[in-house]
Amino acid sequence: MHFLASAIEAQLHRETYVALLNSLLRVPGSKHALAQQAQISAPYLSYLLKLDRDQSDASIAHTPSMKVAERIVASLDASPDIQASLLEHLTLAHEKRLWAAQVAHQELFDRPLSEVAQEIRAIHSQAMYASTATCANHSYIAAVNAAKLALRAAPADTSPLAYVDLCDFVTDCQLVLNRADDALWHAKLAGAVLDCYEPLPAERERYEFLVMNMLRQQGVAYFNLGQYRESLRVYTQVEALKPVGQLGGIVKSLLLHDKVKALAQTPRFSITEVENIADDNRNLIERVGAVDGPLHLWLLTEALADAYIRHANYKDARRVLDQEAARLSEIRAMGPLHHVLFLRRYATLSRHTQDLTGWHHFIGEARQIAREAGLSHQLEGIEAEVLAMESSSALVDI
Repeated sequence: MHFLASAIEAQLHRETYVALLNSLLRVPGSKHALAQQAQISAPYLSYLLKLDRDQSDASIAHTPSMKVAERIVASLDASPDIQASLLEHLTLAHEKRLWAAQVAHQELFDRPLSEVAQEIRAIHSQAMYASTATCANHSYIAAVNAAKLALRAAPADTSPLAYVDLCDFVTDCQLVLNRADDALWHAKLAGAVLDCYEPLPAERERYEFLVMNMLRQQGVAYFNLGQYRESLRVYTQVEALKPVGQLGGIVKSLLLHDKVKALAQTPRFSITEVENIADDNRNLIERVGAVDGPLHLWLLTEALADAYIRHANYKDARRVLDQEAARLSEIRAMGPLHHVLFLRRYATLSRHTQDLTGWHHFIGEARQIAREAGLSHQLEGIEAEVLAMESSSALVDI
């Protein structure tokens, strides 16, 4: 798919020029000085230097135009070779993104949207189960870029279910990249498309699955936005759907996992209720016997440990975490996100039990993986934890 290749290549050029610019602007005040000399605003320069932005639009707002790129390069104190390299990457990032948008429109006239969605699905899977953090970061961004280009190029009524698939890819990736707002919008957009579509008999099962998944994604987005009660309301709405128990245990397992996490965030929650939901989920996973069952059991353990910690039951939190840690080698497809979640939970437990050495170890590993993988939502939470710990330590010193 030509537009997909161009979108990925544009992102790689962007990552390169951002690295080059950041390396040349390490001296305090140099970014402000460059903005003035290049006749651009300081916020716009900061925008150009951030990688965790939505880069799917072909607008020049995301990559500088040729004239702006030339002014930036000319304003830098760098060797001619470095200036030439930087200008090349700035130019190609812009041109490849424009080209990707143009080709996307043409290709989507020639190919079924379902085929396009299938290729983007492969990138989405690479992001979730990447063997390295860097590969995960590239794949998450590439999946968002490609899916949004396809959504802009193809009307929803050409292939509604494939259109919803594309919305799902954007939603899932944006939740990881700390854009719960955009994730919620695309989940609601998918819901609106499904509401207006009457599936054929052969599409009924897939349609019902997409309805459930779309609602669940809305719940996760509300959760990430700190709207925990709204999140629980959506999960309850999903549970009320008749097909929940018919379309496979793993779907229901994810829903029960999400409920545990949301309940643990509500004031004065019942730990007994959480344990009962967790037991139901564990029995469901074991009964289904899916290949990725161990991964879902691990996700459940992480959520249950979080609930125990919030309930100040540190002994049980340690017990379930240690049990799962002993089985980590058995879990297939453990991606960077899964590792970060696990490390953060151990770090939280260490903090509450006054194990500062353990906290520094686990939070440090989680921070490194999250940064390398571009897991912006996780990284934001980690940085907040580090800041809180540093502030509390400063108060103790005083």
